[in-house]
Amino acid sequence: TSASSDGYTVTSSSSYADFAGYYNWRLYYGNIANGWHTNHNLWSSSGATYIGAQSIGSYVGEWNKIKFPAQFVLQYLIITARPGYPTQAPKEWSIIGSNDDSNWTLLVNSAEQVSQSGTTVQGNADGGAYTYFALVVHKTAGNYPGDACAVSELEYHGYVPIIPIR
Repeated sequence: TSASSDGYTVTSSSSYADFAGYYNWRLYYGNIANGWHTNHNLWSSSGATYIGAQSIGSYVGEWNKIKFPAQFVLQYLIITARPGYPTQAPKEWSIIGSNDDSNWTLLVNSAEQVSQSGTTVQGNADGGAYTYFALVVHKTAGNYPGDACAVSELEYHGYVPIIPIR
């Protein structure tokens, strides 16, 4: 699924949009009442490991990708789990960056369960600027058969680098 606005484009491996409006673009909407909700039955009942068939680059898991209108340097991010559903929170997840939507660089690799009050994580250590950023969820917090992953909000904080005029 895909959505575009103001030069930003959001795509995802799945989106359970029919359920209370959890469209993929709502991950960046600024309202934790909604967000991105994956399809169900993609996580094992023992340990909630991803059992689906999606990947982006070499990173396996459900993913939500945003294309920025210009290169962006990620300094830190804030990710928030869906309130009231702690078993749907990402437990093992990555943030990757790309400039061509093919070659991906690992920026964040976390085994920290995302909090319902927001988890702040430092951005890419390499200081590189990227046009594409993707959240890839490898494992959720729950082991409820048929469950989904839900993230209410993802904020990327950083800056657009200045390009010198020659």
